This record gives sequence, C-alpha cells and structure tokens, in this order.
Amino acid sequence: MNQVEVGQFLQKKKNVFSDSVRLFIEWNESYHFQTKAFEWLYGNVTVLAAVEHTTIDQILLGRLMDQTFLDVLSFFKDENERKKFQTYTNISPLFSS
Repeated sequence: MNQVEVGQFLQKKKNVFSDSVRLFIEWNESYHFQTKAFEWLYGNVTVLAAVEHTTIDQILLGRLMDQTFLDVLSFFKDENERKKFQTYTNISPLFSS
C-alpha cells in the first residue's frame, strides 16, 4: 500500500475508529494527506508491517482502534502541525506527554 492508498483506506474506515482518530483522519483529509504527521504515521505503519509480516491495513486497524486524543497527539512531531490540529479539533488537553 502506498501513502495515497493508506489515505483512501483510512477515509473508508474512519467510522470504525475512536472520535480522536476520526478527527485526525478528517484533519488530514483537509490537507489531502500531505502532512508531516501523516507521513510519520505511514512510515511507522510500513515498518511495523514489514517487521510483523502482516499487511498495512491490518496494522492500521489494530494500532489505531483504541487511540485516545493524547495518543493521536503523539503522531505530531511538528509543533505547528500539532497546534493546527488542536485548533481544528478545539480540544486542548489538560495534561500532555
């Protein structure tokens, strides 16, 4: 699965995930999945699929199913993107890691 296919897969499956993951997917949709956070997620999922000898879609479903808002925030390595996402969601956690 390439990065475009992963974006399409997530668009189709976004309703099976938690609200936090769904917001992450919808925010990435608005940027056509051209964000650093999505690139980071894609890179990690690709590596996990290779190491665990499984498919990318299985990794996505398994790893994203129960992610909390704080878990989703950990996808952001760029502070500006993280702030944009928090503005989009209008959620500011009291505690963050």
